[in-house]
Amino acid sequence: MPTTRETMHGLVVQELGGGEWLGLATSVAGLAGGTTVVDASLGGVGDDRFERWWARCRSGTNDGEHREVSDFVSVGGTVTVREAFTAQVANGVTFDLTQYNPGLVYTALDEAMKECYGEGRLFIGRRDESIVVDNLLLNADFETFAAGNFTNWTLAGAGSSVAQSTSLFWHGADCAAVTAGAGAAATYAQAINASPAFANIRDPGSKSFVFRAWVYATAATIARLQLTDGTDTASGSYHTGNDGWELLDVTLTPGGNIGTVTAQLQVAAGGTGRIDAASVHVAGHYVLRYALPSTIWDVGAVSVQLYRNRRDSPYKRIDGWDITEDANVRSLLLPSGLTAGYRVRMEGRVRLTAFSTAQTAAGEATETEVDAPRSRLLVLKAAEIVLRWEAMAAPLGMRQGSVERAVQMRELYQAEAGGANRMVPVVDSPMKRW
Repeated sequence: MPTTRETMHGLVVQELGGGEWLGLATSVAGLAGGTTVVDASLGGVGDDRFERWWARCRSGTNDGEHREVSDFVSVGGTVTVREAFTAQVANGVTFDLTQYNPGLVYTALDEAMKECYGEGRLFIGRRDESIVVDNLLLNADFETFAAGNFTNWTLAGAGSSVAQSTSLFWHGADCAAVTAGAGAAATYAQAINASPAFANIRDPGSKSFVFRAWVYATAATIARLQLTDGTDTASGSYHTGNDGWELLDVTLTPGGNIGTVTAQLQVAAGGTGRIDAASVHVAGHYVLRYALPSTIWDVGAVSVQLYRNRRDSPYKRIDGWDITEDANVRSLLLPSGLTAGYRVRMEGRVRLTAFSTAQTAAGEATETEVDAPRSRLLVLKAAEIVLRWEAMAAPLGMRQGSVERAVQMRELYQAEAGGANRMVPVVDSPMKRW
């Protein structure tokens, strides 16, 4: 179960021990300029008791905002802040007084996520299967849909439409459902020249292009695949109409200089066809470099599909792959000799989702993917970081206490990390690089 920033903030302050945390509510409205917070119940604790503490609103117009306290008057319980809140603090507003700057704790939590990830303690396991060997198509699994269309694909045909099908698909989470108008066939197409890998093909006009995709139709002679170079068009066999998914293909050899090669699904007038898991490759041409998807960061293992025509196909681990970075673009390099059209599986990890640093109620409600047992590891690391920063900022003669507490917190963290609190990745398998 995810944990909110508000919950983690409280746990870090609690772990810091000496950091008091008072949960309060205003008894009257503060000054109109937003510079005071008043709670009569604080009367009698002594003037200046909360100077250099932090006041954080928990409700009302300023919910989520925090300010440093510059003065406290015991009579009446008036807290004055150095920088005004956005608006006047009304009567009945809940607020906190804490010794630690909430913004510092938020930043420490973010840094703790990075350090825990770097140490291999807390991470999210990821499995990605979006790359297909030698594929030149973009958004080939029809997973990116925006403004009524799948990115990189173009619909044509009078009265035709395309929809995102999230309940009937072959791979991933959805597919494209193309419906032709009553009086004309529809095509759903992508110009292969848009692929960066196309520029590396020597003399493409003399090569054979192969287009494969999983197609679904409920009637015969409704849906088929086509390849066209603007002059010649090759059409594959129609889907049999058996109300199921079929792997269709078509091949085109242009036979001369070409400007554009287009792969498309053709749907007969009045019919509906679905397409998913598409790929186009060029016979004899190998694509060795693939853009690494943003959904995965550290890749630990790479496998290749054994059976192209099985949704539940097992995968076989491969060697000889690598991850490169050039001009901030991370790529997966695959060895040559893999069979075109077979899917690649990457297993790896990504960082926990960072909390928002916004001083708002929405910022307090942001979550990260740690449950109660694992959150303690993150809390101990964040508390250690706060103490390290505190020691660095303190005058030389006053650093020892914070340093000693930071060391103690580090020891607690290491003891906790050695137990059962290491986050288990989604993919539970040995990882090559971990």
